[in-house]
Amino acid sequence: MLKHNFTSFDFSLSDKDMEKIEEKQVMEVFSTDVEQKCIYPSNPKFKEKRSTSFSLLPFRLKQKSKRKRCVSTSDIAEIEEHVSEPESDKVMLSDDFSTSSSEGEDSDCGHVNISFEQEVNGHALLYKTFGCHGTREGNIKDGSDISYLDKGRCIVADLLNCRLNIFSKSGRNTLTIQNEDTIEPWGIAIHEDIVLVTSRRKKLVLKLSQTGDFEESSFGDSLFQDPCGIATTQDHRIIITDIQAMKVSIHDWSGKWLDDICLPDNHDLQFKTPRYVTVSPLGDIIVSDSGNHQIYIFSSSGNFKKTFGCYGSNDGQLKVPYGICCDKFGNIFVADHYNDRISFFSKDGEFVRQVVTKHDGIFHPQGISISPDMKLFITHGSLKACEVKVFNLISRFKEKDVIPVFHL
Repeated sequence: MLKHNFTSFDFSLSDKDMEKIEEKQVMEVFSTDVEQKCIYPSNPKFKEKRSTSFSLLPFRLKQKSKRKRCVSTSDIAEIEEHVSEPESDKVMLSDDFSTSSSEGEDSDCGHVNISFEQEVNGHALLYKTFGCHGTREGNIKDGSDISYLDKGRCIVADLLNCRLNIFSKSGRNTLTIQNEDTIEPWGIAIHEDIVLVTSRRKKLVLKLSQTGDFEESSFGDSLFQDPCGIATTQDHRIIITDIQAMKVSIHDWSGKWLDDICLPDNHDLQFKTPRYVTVSPLGDIIVSDSGNHQIYIFSSSGNFKKTFGCYGSNDGQLKVPYGICCDKFGNIFVADHYNDRISFFSKDGEFVRQVVTKHDGIFHPQGISISPDMKLFITHGSLKACEVKVFNLISRFKEKDVIPVFHL
């Protein structure tokens, strides 16, 4: 009978060894996806972007680290603070935001990516991304404008596909509106339950319901040369920008011309390419002029109040501003097209900060719209605006606290 001699070993670990193991486990979570500046607070670029996708943490725990990084004790403590965050503080995917495509809802590339990021240092939260380049249902070739509808839904004007797409809260295309009148749609405005759309090819303004039925006849024949942006006022007036005629006009609800909005004679510049227009909750009419790289603010009666912006890439400067919208407080958001960013200004035109930039995956933003619950909808793309990104401008750090990201 064979006898085996066994040697006993002491596998107990010291506190120092345990600390090293915990440090290794933390780095296993963050070394795969997070940029270096997210690990090093001492990095001067750290404040530019510092986000962590908490909804993916359980999956990252199973991944093997591709690269180990040396961090300080203070850095580890900061990371552990986020890792040990209570479950109620983490943003979780709801049933409405399933990333799997249901049968019959797949697009050409099935591009519906849902991601949530923790906001740090006043930066916007990426809420969801949807849309891709193509001609199939739900695809976008050139999203010239976007407007929020209700219950998380939005409508996109697809200039090159010559149609309007309505997307659900989860980013699924639920309705496509396309006929002989929706040729080269550009601007969209929502007034009560009516959708107003400018058609550049037809040189008309179309009125239709949110189900796609035409409520009233179009208007604008012989009035416009190249209608672009559109907005409505509370007293049922319609504001139209015409980039070829280089003017901004006011119409009643039937389409009858009422007046033109003009800059004062003593102003250094006149309209060059008035592209988009919006009406603030305060009643001000705000126009983005891509040719002059400026934003103009007019009173509800059309009287000039002030202008802001100039050509450049510094804070407060613009390069070909496109879409423009206001939040419920009257603050102004501008799609700074060739600076690849959304700039945030006060209601008086004072620069506050850059909301999102190319570091957030925004390229050549075009149409923008904001919902009552402060979600910013953006059409963008490196060549053409074929994707929609939605950012949350409200940060929920604690279960009972709601902290606005943008406050003055």
